[in-house]
Amino acid sequence: MKTIYLPDFLIVMHPLIYGNWIEKNYFAFRMYDGDNDGIISSVDIGDLLKNLIEHCPMQGYGKFQTKKCSCILYEEVMLLYNFSLNENLLVENKKNRKSIDFMAFLF
Repeated sequence: MKTIYLPDFLIVMHPLIYGNWIEKNYFAFRMYDGDNDGIISSVDIGDLLKNLIEHCPMQGYGKFQTKKCSCILYEEVMLLYNFSLNENLLVENKKNRKSIDFMAFLF
């Protein structure tokens, strides 16, 4: 828990508002990279999904209620998750594990 002062906030948000498409994508990449190591790993994706699903509304009736989210952020994270499954990001063997760097994220 830190205090974020307005000048610092504006410096961070400036590329999102006034930047070109590469700067906006880099902003999104940094948001998804939870541990700030320059790659989006399976741990980062798992944390994103866990935190998103925690705040999703319940749908259904009675004991058949499940978490269901239709927000844009959830759909975007699911695209990233499906990409990670297709690219073998979530494999157990570290030797075969891949990660998403910024160039792969732009793709």
